[in-house]
Amino acid sequence: MINSIKRTGVTGLKVIVDKNELNKENDNSSTYIFKAFDAINNREIIIKIPKKLVDNQGKISVQEISEAEELAQTRFYSSCYACQMAYLFNQKLNESNLLNEMQPLFYAHPILYTLDKPFFGMTKVYGETFLQIQFKFEKYTTNSAYIEQNKYFYSAFSHFTYQISNKLLVIMDLQGCNNILSDPSIQTDQYWESDLDKDETNRKNKGIEEFKKTQHKDCSYLCKKLNLPEINQQSKINENKCPKELISNINGICYDCDEFVKGDMDQLNNLKDKKFKFNCNFCLTEQSNKINQECKCCNYIFQTPLNSQIKQLTNLGECADCKSKCLKEKQKNACYYCKRVCQKIMKQLNINDQAFYICENALEYLSAFRCKKCNKPYNRNSIISLEDYNGKSFSCC
Repeated sequence: MINSIKRTGVTGLKVIVDKNELNKENDNSSTYIFKAFDAINNREIIIKIPKKLVDNQGKISVQEISEAEELAQTRFYSSCYACQMAYLFNQKLNESNLLNEMQPLFYAHPILYTLDKPFFGMTKVYGETFLQIQFKFEKYTTNSAYIEQNKYFYSAFSHFTYQISNKLLVIMDLQGCNNILSDPSIQTDQYWESDLDKDETNRKNKGIEEFKKTQHKDCSYLCKKLNLPEINQQSKINENKCPKELISNINGICYDCDEFVKGDMDQLNNLKDKKFKFNCNFCLTEQSNKINQECKCCNYIFQTPLNSQIKQLTNLGECADCKSKCLKEKQKNACYYCKRVCQKIMKQLNINDQAFYICENALEYLSAFRCKKCNKPYNRNSIISLEDYNGKSFSCC
């Protein structure tokens, strides 16, 4: 699930090393936030660094830096899960015709950077899109029993994550600015091994049970409308509803460019019988302004909105098929002749009970081969040696 939203590539970061710009005095957070600019992805981001690394420069051990980098990676995976769950939740709201009763939810998009030059000792740091939001930061639930009763409807999202994951996890600690959430705490089943096991806020089955028996002992009215099974038998229905003024003033994160935008209710109302997709006006316009691009993986021409290429340059030049097939494939089979590893154009030939992987381009090239003795065309019953392939000749006799 997580690999599908990974992007790789090289970029440049310009970091504002001023811990006072975005951090409040005497807050209870364990991290400092630093503002930065991602040059290649063309966006402002924030980087989160543990306070003890910043406040105790020169006195931090290698072990503490290693733990901080492991925390950055764990935080990245937690945020990835949360982003995907919020996406699925929004699809469910749309399918159930509930966008007029509940806001779509969004998490700031996570990024894991590996740095050439250490930043407060760390070469692996967690970042996310910087969102200039005017709403007050609020905590709706914790990773234990607490839930803000006036915002009980948000717990329907936690219930949804529990059901959609086949009860393997539940996202708790819902907090953020209105419907833009951040810093999730994900409780996982103790028998499910995952990257979330290293998260100190993950209390495993204890956290899941506390959610079921205390924090969400009663289902929200939204749970019922989303057709979520009751977590507790004979539980009551909490009728706390999302205020109309929040629904009529939709904000979110554009699915294409990651920018914070004010939503258009007309756009959401036109989603009937369509997949939920939240876009800024610029990206909506760009959907019809497509350019031809040669995929650097398969070399085929594909069409893509110009803005998607500008905003996602770490994926520049890769068609959707190659992003899906080639990035997900852990064991990539290289072409026997040209050594390309594009799985989209790779074919398998079984010759004398042995598998050979040959790309479409090499097969097309071989189709022109004829035996230099009998002039018969190459029939793929034998494998042509690399020497004959490069010499453009072979003999079957």
